[in-house]
Amino acid sequence: MPHTRTDHRVDYGGAATLLLGLAPLLIVAEQGSGWGWTSPRTLALIGVGVAGLLGFVLVEGRMGDSALLPPRLFAGPLFTMSNAVNVVVGMGVFGGPGRRGTRGPSRRTPGPHVRHDTSRPTRCAESRPSCPAASTCVIWGFPTLIEGS
Repeated sequence: MPHTRTDHRVDYGGAATLLLGLAPLLIVAEQGSGWGWTSPRTLALIGVGVAGLLGFVLVEGRMGDSALLPPRLFAGPLFTMSNAVNVVVGMGVFGGPGRRGTRGPSRRTPGPHVRHDTSRPTRCAESRPSCPAASTCVIWGFPTLIEGS
């Protein structure tokens, strides 16, 4: 099969709008609970993120086959549905069980769903003398080492 060279444009606009759309939403996902979900800072970042993603869709439509994510790919239902499922599964994986044990003031401080297991010896103090205040806790049934508790 003979090769035919086709010139493509670099999609700088798509890259910039994708960055403008995803970065604020990732910051909100990480900091939103600390700032408050209805705080002006959180709502402003959500607005910037949504505007950036809408801009990304518009820029990609204008770029055609030179786009980072060509819109013609979404014409097929298999591609569209499999990507929608990937987004939902990713939200479940990274927003659900992976956040377990982080309801306290910080990730190293237990929340109200943690009960201290006093029947087990603290292994941290034996292996790391610099950590004598660590204790073994049970979080959702799994023994977990919490430092500074």
